[in-house]
Amino acid sequence: MAFDDSYRLNEVLVRSAALAPDVVAQGIAQTRDKVARRVALFRESRSLVELAGRELVVVDDGLASGFTLLVALAALRNAGATTLIVAVPTAHERALLRVAATADAVCCANVRQGARFAVAAAYRRGYDVSEAESGRLLWSRNSAPA
Repeated sequence: MAFDDSYRLNEVLVRSAALAPDVVAQGIAQTRDKVARRVALFRESRSLVELAGRELVVVDDGLASGFTLLVALAALRNAGATTLIVAVPTAHERALLRVAATADAVCCANVRQGARFAVAAAYRRGYDVSEAESGRLLWSRNSAPA
């Protein structure tokens, strides 16, 4: 789910997990609510920055499947971004190839292979950053965009 309400399902995962349509719909609704909450929290009352014609560097902590980032890239492209450069410290090879087909360039220092890959496994000390901590980091130096 992206800021523009677009989303993409990993259909292979949905089928292999035998998820019922109502379970999928509930997951989409919950994710939509979470994204709307985060957009309101992090953007506050500001409108989306004009992206038409912009070159963007999109950073993620790592790619397991790449589906979340693919949705973000599509939303940014739909908003007019002309060049999308992805920077991730770690990724599974399949996810990296999936994202590379969409991005204009991809930079990744640690490419993993194997049947399973969790981003957290690539870090010695990794943890999920809370929304509150993200907000503090984002606005820590009075650097709110105009």
